[in-house]
Amino acid sequence: MKTVKIDKDLLLDALSYTTADITFVKNNGEKRVMYCTRCNDLIPEDARPGTPREDGQPKRVVKVPDHIVRVYDMDNDDWRSFNIGRVTELTIH
Repeated sequence: MKTVKIDKDLLLDALSYTTADITFVKNNGEKRVMYCTRCNDLIPEDARPGTPREDGQPKRVVKVPDHIVRVYDMDNDDWRSFNIGRVTELTIH
């Protein structure tokens, strides 16, 4: 598996205003391509970070290790994560 070295802060900054196709190897060895973003303008309002749940309670805060990146999967309409050290290809739109 050949990986691409990616600066997490630069990736998060880019995803905060646009989308990307990120190819990575899952923990089970399967290759996955994910079309994703972190741009609030592109994420449905009810899925945005900090938006209260329908019952009025705040959403839970998800803490992840430094090597994990949380993104909104545009194809599956939900939040997903991947290991930045297992990225093999990145296309920013």
